[in-house]
Amino acid sequence: MRTLTGATLALLLSASASYAQVPNTAYRYVYEHGVIHWAQSLHLVPPAYASKAATPSFTDPVFPTPPPYVQPATATTLALTVDDQPRLESVHGRYAAEIRRLITAAWRGRGQDGPQPVLAFYIERDGRLSLPEVEHSSGDVTYDFRARDTILNLRRLPPLPKDFPKGHLLVHVRFALVR
Repeated sequence: MRTLTGATLALLLSASASYAQVPNTAYRYVYEHGVIHWAQSLHLVPPAYASKAATPSFTDPVFPTPPPYVQPATATTLALTVDDQPRLESVHGRYAAEIRRLITAAWRGRGQDGPQPVLAFYIERDGRLSLPEVEHSSGDVTYDFRARDTILNLRRLPPLPKDFPKGHLLVHVRFALVR
């Protein structure tokens, strides 16, 4: 029994070694109308095209190596507009930057290509948020709701600066594809 198993194993190993040394057996031929066909054997090529069948080398420029993938350029931050006059550096500078940072962190990985929604909401003095409203739709209702849910899930932002005179602040956010 061992002899039969050893002989079978030796036969399989020699067959696989000889198979690895078989040259390229793909044949390429072209019909009159320019249609390219491939065959695994010269016997499978129609007789009218057998004389023109070729075995190309896959290192030829006919088979170029594709260039490496380059991620397309996309927006990296959300556009945030704070509606308030007169301009206060505490609101329009540091506070707006902090809001933008928090919303961008919550939004990262949830964007999609195409038109982007614009949402508006109020921030109360203590940082609570009103229900966001979609000012400009992206055309995709589920995508608009995903943007709206991002704001709702924040629940609260930092309180308004002490030198801000009003009770609430209107904020507009233009979402973008952030990777």
